[in-house]
Amino acid sequence: MRKLRSERSADDLSPSDRARILDLITDYSKAWDAADADAFAGLFTEDAVCVFYRDGADSPSATLEGAQDLRHAIESRAGRFRDMGLVTDHRMANTQLEVVDATTVRAHSHGTVFWQMPARDPQRRPVQTGTYESVIVRRDEGWRFRKRVIRLSGLFEVEDVYPGLGR
Repeated sequence: MRKLRSERSADDLSPSDRARILDLITDYSKAWDAADADAFAGLFTEDAVCVFYRDGADSPSATLEGAQDLRHAIESRAGRFRDMGLVTDHRMANTQLEVVDATTVRAHSHGTVFWQMPARDPQRRPVQTGTYESVIVRRDEGWRFRKRVIRLSGLFEVEDVYPGLGR
């Protein structure tokens, strides 16, 4: 079992802060799945970095820096999925929190991503699994992601799951 090391434990968080941090992690999934670029970008600090790794690679497949990159990612990929009728469903589980200091928390979550094409095939298909390592900071507007490192394995192209649909 992976043990998080810190001089402060998640028990040092107030129940309210803990709930807000877990809600932030859930809101990431909801904003991505809704292809809501503004809501998605609003979950991050202005200088946030989001790094994606695929299938155990040592080098990132994508790095998003700042609110503009985050908005563009949603508008392009999630927006394209929505336009073709593909429904995504991100599920986060087994989240562990590590308090770094009064305004910084590290979170480790396991994620599973499902795809569904209701008009073509009602079966929800698990297409990706992986981990989400996050640095979450308290700002005046609440808790926000400062950094996310996402390591996913699975299928990434719609054509691989639903043959005949274009890229």
